Amino acid sequence: MPDVSAMELLRDYDRQGSEAAFAELVRRHINLVYSVAFRHVGIAAHAEEITQAVFVILARKAARLRPDTVLEGWLHETTRLTALSFLRGERRRQFREQEAYMQSTLQESADASAWNQLAPLLDEAMSRLGKTDRDAVMLRFFKDKSVREVAAVLRVNEGAAQRRILRAVEKLRRFFTKRGIVLPAAVLTATISANSVQAAPVALAKAVTAIAVAKGAAASGSTLTLIKGALKIMAWTKMKTAVAVGVGVLLAAGTTTLTIKEIKEHKTYSVEFKKVLVVVQDEDGKPVEGATILPDGFRVKGIHGADAYGWNKKLFGPPEKAVTDRDGKAYVKYPVEGIPEEKEFTGKLIFSVSHPEFSTVRPQEYSVDSPEQPIQLTHGIHLEVAGYVGSDHQAVTELVPNLNEEIIHKEDWQKMENGVYAFHKLSPGGHLIQLMGRLPSGEIVYSESFAFTTEKGKEYNFALKMKLGIRLEGRLDDKVPRPVKNGRVLISVRPNEFPAWNNYADVDDILKKYPNFYPWKSYRPITEDGTFVFESIPPGGLDVIVHGDGFVSQSGGDFSQRINSKLVKVPGFALPQPFSLVAPTTKIEVVTEPTATLELTAKTKWGKPVAGATVYLNPNVVRMNGIFGNMRQSNEEPFRTLAPLPDVPYSATTDKNGVAVIRNVPATTRGMEVYHPQFQVPLQEPKGWRDRHIRMTFSPGATNQFELTLEPKGKDFIGNN
Repeated sequence: MPDVSAMELLRDYDRQGSEAAFAELVRRHINLVYSVAFRHVGIAAHAEEITQAVFVILARKAARLRPDTVLEGWLHETTRLTALSFLRGERRRQFREQEAYMQSTLQESADASAWNQLAPLLDEAMSRLGKTDRDAVMLRFFKDKSVREVAAVLRVNEGAAQRRILRAVEKLRRFFTKRGIVLPAAVLTATISANSVQAAPVALAKAVTAIAVAKGAAASGSTLTLIKGALKIMAWTKMKTAVAVGVGVLLAAGTTTLTIKEIKEHKTYSVEFKKVLVVVQDEDGKPVEGATILPDGFRVKGIHGADAYGWNKKLFGPPEKAVTDRDGKAYVKYPVEGIPEEKEFTGKLIFSVSHPEFSTVRPQEYSVDSPEQPIQLTHGIHLEVAGYVGSDHQAVTELVPNLNEEIIHKEDWQKMENGVYAFHKLSPGGHLIQLMGRLPSGEIVYSESFAFTTEKGKEYNFALKMKLGIRLEGRLDDKVPRPVKNGRVLISVRPNEFPAWNNYADVDDILKKYPNFYPWKSYRPITEDGTFVFESIPPGGLDVIVHGDGFVSQSGGDFSQRINSKLVKVPGFALPQPFSLVAPTTKIEVVTEPTATLELTAKTKWGKPVAGATVYLNPNVVRMNGIFGNMRQSNEEPFRTLAPLPDVPYSATTDKNGVAVIRNVPATTRGMEVYHPQFQVPLQEPKGWRDRHIRMTFSPGATNQFELTLEPKGKDFIGNN
C-alpha cells in the first residue's frame, strides 16, 4: 500500500475494520513513536509499553481525526503526552555515590555529540512549536520527506512550505540556544534527520497491531492504566484548562520559582531555585576565566546527607551551565528542595568544572550554605600514546585508549601521524591506560594495562605492545534447563592492578592511586544450549554475571564494608564470579541459582486494593557498577556494533486487585520502592534511617509474597525530622 496516504489507511481501518490497513500504519510509524517514547523514558521495555498505548489510542480515535490531520505530528504529540503520563509514575531513585558518579560520567561523555545534547530536549522543543510548524519539521526532518512532499501534505506551494520549515527551524534553534546548546541551523537539522527516528524492536510491530486493532481489549492492566492517564492529559491539554506539567516562571530577587501541577491529584507545589557562588583558580591561585561548571547531582541535608542523587530533569529542567568571568567567578543554579515531595533540602552540589587548558575536576560536596574554598584546576599535562604489533613494531593506527581521568570526551583525543594519539588535559598523579585497536585485517588487538605517574610541567610519550585478544568460551552449569530462554551474559575485565575485591577496604589504596578507571565491558545473548562466545577481549581479571528466565549467576561472595575497623557483611549486593584469563582461549562454566518471584499486593488501611502502584526493584552488582543484568553500552564499539540489550523488567504496576508480579529477580535483592500518584509507603525507620524503601529478603526458586499497606500522600515527609 505504498501509494495510500496515512489518513486513507486510517479511514479503511475505521470504516471496514481493515487489519491490513492498520498494520501498514504501524509499519510506517512505529519507529517514530518508539523513538520519541525511548527519548523520554530511556528503558526499552517502558518505551514498548508507551508505543503500544499510543497505537491503541490511535485505533480508538480513528473516527474522530480530521481528514487534514498530519498523522506524524499527531503521533509525536500523543506519544509525548503518553510518555508524560507514564513518567508521573516514576519515582526518584536513590543511588550509591559510585553509581551516581558512573551515570554522570557516562552522560558527560555522551554529551560530546550534538545529538546527545539535543535528545533530552528535542520533544519539548517540538511541543513548543505551533501545529503547522511542528507538522512541517516532523515531515521534513523526522520522516525525511522532500520539500515538495511536505508541501503536498500541508496543501501549500513549495515556497510556502520552505518558508514554514525555515521559520520552524529558527524557533528550534533559539529554543536550544537559550538552554546553552548553540548549533548552526544546518547542524541542527542534520542531527535531527540522522538520529531522531531509530528502529523499533523487530517483533514490536506485530504485537502492537494485534492489540491495537482490538482497541486494547487484550492489553495488560498497566497499559490500560497508561492509556487512561494519557487520554486524560490529552483532554485537559485540548481544553487548555490544565496541562500535564504546567510551569509558571516568576523572577524575584535572584530566586526562580516553578509552579508544578499534577492533573490527577489537582495538587500544586513550588520548586524554588537559588544560586551559589563558585570561584575557580589555577594552581597558582590566579582566577580562571571561561571554565564551565555543570551540576549533575546533589546531596540533601540531614541523615541522608551521605547519599548522592542525580539531577531530576523532568522536575527541574536540564541543569544550567555557568561560565566563570574574568575574576574566576560563576553563579550555579540549584533547587532549594532537592526532593520536594519529601521536603528534603539541597545541602551540597555535585558538578564538573572543565576548561580547554586544564584537567577536569568534579567536586562531590560543594556546600550551598557555607563559603567554600576556590575550586583549583591544574594545567593539563601532555600525553602521547601509540600501539604496535610484532617484532617489527608495525603501528596500529586505529586505537581506542582507556585512560583513568575525571571526564574524557572523544574529541579530547587527537589522532596524529602514524597512529599516535595525543591528550593534553592529563592530571598529575597515578594513571592507568589500556589500548584497544584494530588491524587492517579486521582483527582486534589489546595492550596490557600500563601504569605510570605524571608530574606537572612534564610531557609523556609511550608506545605499547599490543596482541590479539583472548577468545572467551563459556557455558551455564547443568542446573539450568535447556533450552535456555532469554539468557544474557555480561562481562567486565579489570586491569591486573585491581583484584577481585569484595569490599572497598581491599582496594582503597589502589582507588586512590588510580581513580576513575572503568573496566572494559561487553555482553552477549546466551544460546539455547547454554553457551556463549566472546571472540576477542582484553587481558586482565574477568568478572561475569548471567541472567535469564528462571536463573541468575550465583553471587561470587559476600559484599562487606569496614565499620569501626571491622568488616561487616552488607546485604543487598551481588558480586560477579571472577575468572582468570589465559591466551589464546579461556573456557569457563558459570555457576547458577534459581531466580525469585515477587508477588506484591497493595491495599489501603481499610483493605481496599490499590491499582496503579508501580513497584521498582534495583538489584545491584558490585565491581560492575549497575543494575544486575543491565548494560547499555559495549566497549567493543566502535569496532563491533552489538544489538542493544533491553533492560531486565524489574518493575510492574498493580492491577485492579492491587497485585503486581515481577519475575526473574536475583535473590540477593533486599528491597523495593513503590510509587503511586495519591498514595505512599509509610515511613520506614530502621535504626533511625527515615525513608520509604521497603526492605525484604528474597528466597531463590520461590514466589515471595508481600502485602503492603499504603497511606494517602502528604501525611508526613522524610524531611520533617
